[in-house]
Amino acid sequence: MKWPEIADLLAQLGNPTRLAVFRTVLRAGLPGMPVGAVQSALGLAPSTLAFHLRGLAEVGLLRQRKVGRQVICTGNLALLEATFARVRDECCRDLPEPMTQQKQRQHSGKPGNDGRNQGRRQTPALGQNGKRERRE
Repeated sequence: MKWPEIADLLAQLGNPTRLAVFRTVLRAGLPGMPVGAVQSALGLAPSTLAFHLRGLAEVGLLRQRKVGRQVICTGNLALLEATFARVRDECCRDLPEPMTQQKQRQHSGKPGNDGRNQGRRQTPALGQNGKRERRE
């Protein structure tokens, strides 16, 4: 995924109404949700909803399929996760590797370092699984 595509995707989610549409469709899971149900859930005018659905579909966040007379919308959670993973992977890329244990201690804020960080709250770091964890 290239950065212009990521910017377009995040821009689509930056609109509060579009984000509400996406969240509503995601909650429906894999079976998806008919456009009419999305409209009823959010109370949007048909033309407004069509505009926002088109924006989400253009960047791939939303898939639409026709079943009889209904159009069923399904959220593309895999694309959203891949986008955030790509952004997360940029974290700390410019730091020299490997940091020595001495440098890690200096930046940890623990007693025994040069004293600059004593008393400051330690910031949790992102672990390999993407969840916050404390550095020891």
